[in-house]
Amino acid sequence: MTSIELPDFYMPWPARLNPHLEGARAQSLVWVRRMEMLEPVWDEERFTAMDFALFAAWTHPDVPSEELNLLSNWYIWGWYVDDYFPQTYTGAEDVGAAREYLGRLLAFMPTGGKPSALTPENPLECALVDLWARTAPGKSRQWLRRYVAIIQDMAEEALRELSNLSRNEGRVLDPIEYLEVRRSVGGILWSAQLVEHAYGLELPQRLLNSRQLRLLNGAFADAEGLQNDLISYDIDMAEGQVNNAVTVVGHFLDCGAQDAADLVNDLVTDRLEQFEHTCASELGRV
Repeated sequence: MTSIELPDFYMPWPARLNPHLEGARAQSLVWVRRMEMLEPVWDEERFTAMDFALFAAWTHPDVPSEELNLLSNWYIWGWYVDDYFPQTYTGAEDVGAAREYLGRLLAFMPTGGKPSALTPENPLECALVDLWARTAPGKSRQWLRRYVAIIQDMAEEALRELSNLSRNEGRVLDPIEYLEVRRSVGGILWSAQLVEHAYGLELPQRLLNSRQLRLLNGAFADAEGLQNDLISYDIDMAEGQVNNAVTVVGHFLDCGAQDAADLVNDLVTDRLEQFEHTCASELGRV
C-alpha cells in the first residue's frame, strides 16, 4: 500500500473550538446509552474514539450548549446510519428491505404538526423521535419539509450505493463522475442545512434558488469531501476502497499517489477560493 504525506491545506479562516465541548461529550455518551445505539454497530470504546462532539464543536464554535448537544446527536445519528447499512444490507438483493426500513425512518419526522402514528421499534427510530422533538419546534413547515427532503436524498443515495455495490465493485470512476457522486454522499449538504438550525435561520426560497447559493453549496461540498478523501486516504487503501479522489485522479492521469494527492489539494484550494469570491463579490446581487 502506498501512503501519502498530507499537503499543506489552505485555511482561509482560523479554526475555533466551542467552549461547551466537554458538556456535549458527556451528554452524547448518556444519549447513545439511553437510545441503545452502542450495539451492534459500535461499542463504547469506538464511539468515544470517534468523538462526534468534537466534530460538532469545531464546525459550530459559537452555538450555545443545548444546540451543540443537539447537533452532536444529529451527527451521531447520521454516522450510525452510515455504518449500520453496510453491516445489515450487503448487496443489491437487500434493496427492498433497506427501502422499507428507510421509509419508516422518514415517517418519524412529521412536518404537519401531528406526531407520527408509528411506534419506534429500534435504536435508530427511537433516536429520531427524540431528535425531531428537539429540532422541529419553532421551525416553519417549509423548513421542516426541506430538511426531511435532504434526509430523503441521503437515504436514496444510500440505496443507490447499495444497489450498485456488486455491479461496480472495484471500478474506479472518472473524475467528473466521481465529483458528482461525492457531492451527494457523506451528508455534506445535510450538514450545511443544520447550520440554519444552529443559528436560528431560515433562508428565503429566493436565496435558496439563486445561482450564488448553488455555487456556495457546490464549493463547500467539493472542498469538504475532497479534503476528507486526503485525510482518510491511508484508511481507505487499507480497507480496499477505490472511491477516493486520490485514487480517482491517480488512475485517470496515470500518476503516483503523492502527485495525485497534491492535485486534489489544489482543487480543494480552488473550491475554497471560489467560496470566498462568491461571498465577497456575488451575494449582494441576489
